[in-house]
Amino acid sequence: MVINDVELKRLRRNLSSMTSLRNELIQKINGFCMTIPEMEKEYEYQQKSMNDDFLASFNFYDKGNQKKGEKYQQKGKRHQRHMNEAVRQLQKAYAIKQKTEKRYSVIHRKYIEIYMLFRARIPITRQYVIHKQPILRQACVPEDYWNNCEIKIGRDSAINVFFGGKGEPGGPGHAHHVISDYRLPAGYQRPINGRHGPHNFMPWASYHEPVNPKGEYPWVVPEFITSES
Repeated sequence: MVINDVELKRLRRNLSSMTSLRNELIQKINGFCMTIPEMEKEYEYQQKSMNDDFLASFNFYDKGNQKKGEKYQQKGKRHQRHMNEAVRQLQKAYAIKQKTEKRYSVIHRKYIEIYMLFRARIPITRQYVIHKQPILRQACVPEDYWNNCEIKIGRDSAINVFFGGKGEPGGPGHAHHVISDYRLPAGYQRPINGRHGPHNFMPWASYHEPVNPKGEYPWVVPEFITSES
């Protein structure tokens, strides 16, 4: 279903653009999180090698072995140059990472503002949901209830689906499925007339863990919401 709402389409375009920018910044930050520890190891290695070589040089000079003393002194100086270069590279990486994180913080706040405006513009009801079938399929809702269910997006961006209630989808005895991680099927699945409680969480549910177990940043809007079609 295509929405003939100019403001909604504008928000969708802005949201899509902001999502791409956020993803680029996230990739850069994650890249630094992987490379900086390796750079720190290189610095520590060069520092230790330099100290070991200078100590060996001192001992050889102290014993009167001029040749070996000079040899280890030169090795120590090489490691010292490498260590200084490692320090410069680390300082540069730290500065860029900090700058990128600050930019991400600004973009992330703007992203959330646009997302909340976008979400408020969409009537999330059982009569009208953009691309409802992909949501219900991922929420593990039986197809018999696809035309009689209620979808709500919570403040934490989780997608809640209610169906099977008496008189209405969210009526007494209703089932409640929740998608809290957009990469996975519904992590919480309470059946019709089922009891409330933690036993409704699926094995892959992250109710006791962050939504982003791989270190990814939260507030990832699913494609079926940002899609133009």
